[in-house]
Amino acid sequence: MAAPISRVARTAWRPGGFAEGQRAIPEETAVAFTYDGGSYAVMMATPQDLADFALGFSLTEGIIAAADEIADLDIIEEDIGIELRMRLAEPRAAGFAARRRHLAGPPLECFLRAHFAEHSVALHFVDRARGDADVDGDVPRLIPFP
Repeated sequence: MAAPISRVARTAWRPGGFAEGQRAIPEETAVAFTYDGGSYAVMMATPQDLADFALGFSLTEGIIAAADEIADLDIIEEDIGIELRMRLAEPRAAGFAARRRHLAGPPLECFLRAHFAEHSVALHFVDRARGDADVDGDVPRLIPFP
């Protein structure tokens, strides 16, 4: 996992001339939240404390009411980002499935297809997240939104 910050050389104008130094640049990557095989959101985030991020996001979004309602969390690192793959415990899983039917669309797929469509690895990431096993080698397969 990447360090949360990187340091780069900088030159800044100060009274009396230029000053050399370093600037801290936060590292960010795409972080996808998936619940019970369905995508929910993609956010840019520093790739640290991801289990805490998954829990806090899930609580804030009202997906869960308590930490024990996340039955399983896998942190999947890919070249294009990180997937926080969660399985919800019953009865929360059934309630989330009913709520999910009312969401506008799969944001993970929208984000990856809009921003990384030229990279087949992004499409493989989408297909794997959706559970599609018949990924066609070098030819990305477009999947209609459900």
